[in-house]
Amino acid sequence: MASFPRPPGMGETGIFTPGVGGCGAELKRFQALQGCNKRAADQEMKRGALLVGLARKGDVDRLHLAVRSGPRPWFWFSCQMFKEAAVNGQIKILKYMLVHGIQLDRPPLDECLCTLCEACDDTDGGASVVAAARYLVTQGGADVNKVRRRDWRGPLHICSVRNLHELGAFLVDAGADVNAVAKDDSTPLGLCAEGALMDVLKARGARTTWRRDAEPTQPPPPQKKRTAPLVTAGATASSTVVEDGHVRPERKLTSKTTKEISAEVARELASLEIDEGFRFDTGMGPDDLVPSIRFGPVDKS
Repeated sequence: MASFPRPPGMGETGIFTPGVGGCGAELKRFQALQGCNKRAADQEMKRGALLVGLARKGDVDRLHLAVRSGPRPWFWFSCQMFKEAAVNGQIKILKYMLVHGIQLDRPPLDECLCTLCEACDDTDGGASVVAAARYLVTQGGADVNKVRRRDWRGPLHICSVRNLHELGAFLVDAGADVNAVAKDDSTPLGLCAEGALMDVLKARGARTTWRRDAEPTQPPPPQKKRTAPLVTAGATASSTVVEDGHVRPERKLTSKTTKEISAEVARELASLEIDEGFRFDTGMGPDDLVPSIRFGPVDKS
């Protein structure tokens, strides 16, 4: 690529560096220009749109002439030009802008790899922008582990979400952290679908979570399979089967059967005594100074 002279009036800071005071001061100056000279502000907007279009097409010669046609481009137009050049794989434009002062260590261009992964074409797995990404990393000094401020997701997270297996494989080879943790605790492998990129991540020791593996839990005891009751030949439909397999006829709960059951329980409790005189049917011992208590009628027959 030819060496382009610095346009007049650009100073020593470069064509595409922010003006005095940074982006905030630049925005205020543009708003002031809109207030006092709307025609000039509109002309700057048209010129900026032209520069972005030339960067998208990769026409570096016409871009240089357009830059020389006026004052320093507004910084947000410079950022848009750089994005369009990267997404469309225009390495000549990237080199031209890097030579003339674009800085990848200042916001928002410090997230240029994340922006590239977000906006590139995903039909080919990101293969069309691998060369641009390689140039940004090796020549522009872009950080492969720089994360977005809003969610802490890095370029490799975005490649996993969008299934950019070609671009993701390059980032891994360039030193991207395969176990980087985003704001929602997600890792690249945890966001990745089945495919070539998942195989690359697993081969580099990627994990689905940053948390330690949970302790193995004991399997629950097997549940006994419930089967239908076994009814013997002599049993009727109203019979009840007990554990030993014998059938006992059911008794309908009437006033008479209730008294019979109460008498049976009382006789069983009265027969349980210990040496110190404690009676299970009353719950009292010999030292209790309370009236005797009975649980139910006792059959005296």
